[in-house]
Amino acid sequence: MSDIVGIGPTQFIHVLNVTTNITSLVVGPKTVVLQTNEICVAGPLPCVVVPPGHYCIVKDPISKYEEGKPCQLKHGHFEVRFHEEPFPLYPGESLVDATDFLMKNSKGTQSYTNALKVLPVVKPHHAIKLMARVDHDDNGVARNAGDIWQLEGPLTYRPAAEAEIVEIVKPTVINEGQALRVRATIDFTDRNNESRVTGQEWLIRKPGAYLKEAFEEVVKVESSFTLTEDTALHLKATETVTDSLGERRMAGTEWLLTWEQTESYIPDIGVEVLNEVKKTVLAKNEFCIVYDPVNKNGHNQFGQRELRKGVCNFFLQPGEKLPSGIQKAFLLQEDQAVVLQSTIEFTDTTGKDAKLRKPGDKWLIREIGRASCRERV
Repeated sequence: MSDIVGIGPTQFIHVLNVTTNITSLVVGPKTVVLQTNEICVAGPLPCVVVPPGHYCIVKDPISKYEEGKPCQLKHGHFEVRFHEEPFPLYPGESLVDATDFLMKNSKGTQSYTNALKVLPVVKPHHAIKLMARVDHDDNGVARNAGDIWQLEGPLTYRPAAEAEIVEIVKPTVINEGQALRVRATIDFTDRNNESRVTGQEWLIRKPGAYLKEAFEEVVKVESSFTLTEDTALHLKATETVTDSLGERRMAGTEWLLTWEQTESYIPDIGVEVLNEVKKTVLAKNEFCIVYDPVNKNGHNQFGQRELRKGVCNFFLQPGEKLPSGIQKAFLLQEDQAVVLQSTIEFTDTTGKDAKLRKPGDKWLIREIGRASCRERV
C-alpha cells in the first residue's frame, strides 16, 4: 500500500524517485500519494516567510527548476531574499544559519528562525564596512574580490550576495583639548583628498564625532598638555618633522616648550614628550651651578659651567644639568673666613683688582656679610 502525505497551505515536501534518483519539490495544499519507487525525504515543512525589515540567505540556490528534470544548483553561491511571498526551498538549497531545517531526523521542532536576520540600520555618524566576496558590479562601480568599502549612514542596508558585512563602524568622539591619532592600513586618498601611504599616521584635531574611513584605524586619543608659567615640556623629535608651531625639527632634536609659545599642546606625529619640567626658582642668598649650559643658538656648551644667583627663575634646557642642586651662599661673620681653591684657570673679578687664578691656587675671603659663591672654585 502506498504512503499518503498531506501537505497543508504554505507547506512543501521533497520527494525522491529512487528509479531516476531525482528529488522533486511538491508545494501544498494537496495530498500526495507516494508510489512504490518514491520516498518523502523532507517535509512536510513550512514555507519560509521573511517578515518586513528582515532578510535571509539561501545557499546553493537553484538556477532553473523544471519538475521531473535534472536542475543545476549554483554551488558555492548565495542568494539574498527579502520580504516577499512565502517560498519553499528547492532540493539542494539550504538556509545559512539554519542548515538543519531540511533534516528529516533533526531533533526538536524544525525551524528556520535562526536564518532570519534584521536589516542593518546604520545610524547617523556611523557606517557599515563591506567586503566583496566575488568580482561584481556595484551600481556602476567595479568591485574585485577582497575589496573593502563602507557606506555611511543614516541608511538601511539591503545586503547583497556578492558582499559580506564586516562590521558596523562607530564614530570616535573628539573633545576639546583632544586629537585623534589615526593610521593608514593601505595606500589611499582620504576624504580631504590627501594621499596617505601604508603605516602613515596623522592627527584629527577638529572636535566632534569622527568616522574613520575604510582604510583607517584608530591608534588612540591624544590629550593635550596644559602649560603654565611654572611648567614646560621637554620634547624630542623621533623623525624629521615640522611641528604645529611651524618649526622644522630634525630627528633626535630636543627642545623645551613653554607657556609663552602655547598654553596647551598636543604632541605632533614624530614628536615625543620626554617629561614635564618644573621651573627652577632661586631665592635671595641662593645659587646654583649649571653644567653644559645652552648658548644663544640653543646648543649645549659641553664641559662648561655657568653660575646663576638668586633672585631669579629659569627652566633647565635639554642637556643642562644641575648635579649639586640649589645651594645656600656663605654668610660670613667677623670671626669667619672661607678658604677657596681654584679648579681651573680664570680671572677673579670679585675683588677690587682682577686677579689671575690658576688651578690649585688657594686664597682666603673674610669680608663680613659677604655671600661667597663661585663656579670655578
